[in-house]
Amino acid sequence: MTNKKFGFAVLGTIGGVCLCGSAHANLSSLDTGATQIGGPGGAVIDANWTVALLSAAAPPPEEIPIGGPAGPAFVVPNNVATFPDLFNYWVPNGPSSSWLTYSTPTQTGPDYSGGLYLYQLKFDVANAGAVSISFLSDNSSQLSLNGVTIGANGDPNNIANLAGNTYSQWTTVNGTLNAGLNTLDLLVYNYPYPAYNPTGARVELTGNETPVPEASTMLAGALMLLPLSVSAVRIIRKNVSA
Repeated sequence: MTNKKFGFAVLGTIGGVCLCGSAHANLSSLDTGATQIGGPGGAVIDANWTVALLSAAAPPPEEIPIGGPAGPAFVVPNNVATFPDLFNYWVPNGPSSSWLTYSTPTQTGPDYSGGLYLYQLKFDVANAGAVSISFLSDNSSQLSLNGVTIGANGDPNNIANLAGNTYSQWTTVNGTLNAGLNTLDLLVYNYPYPAYNPTGARVELTGNETPVPEASTMLAGALMLLPLSVSAVRIIRKNVSA
């Protein structure tokens, strides 16, 4: 165990690139919009969450493949130029989390597609432990942890039923994290509407466990730098023999 960690530390320092990865301070660093990075076309996306359109009666206003692979989840900005009063309806972005959606700029036109979107987060924790999850969605949603449904925002028996307050009133549920890999799925249904009809999701996590980088990611990075590490060792040996 100690030798493995030391081995990754050595590889991670070669070339000035750290592969060992710093663990997130707490689960709240996995909240939607908490870790923002640059995305396609200068947009801002979430580094941890993805979104996929599982099904739809017709293509939604913004381009996204129906039944296609998961793509980046875009952070909804505080000021949406084409829908300036959006946050009169949605709970405004806060210091801990922001809304995510499937496109940028944020879709605001009519949407008859009845899209079913899957927002997904995957992360590791060292030990099993309790987690509290609060979430918002536009419109109804169902939340699953490691394949088990643990809560719903709206009608728990039919996600396609229109429900009020799903985007203006938090729903909070409790669950248990596995030691190792965990998968959090938020399934969101956007009810068809002929006017402004954005859709999105927002999630906040609370718990004592500390997320850590997945071992597979660390190993992949280590293998990428393996040729560099071998060259570095050869240089060191050459200098010592000289």
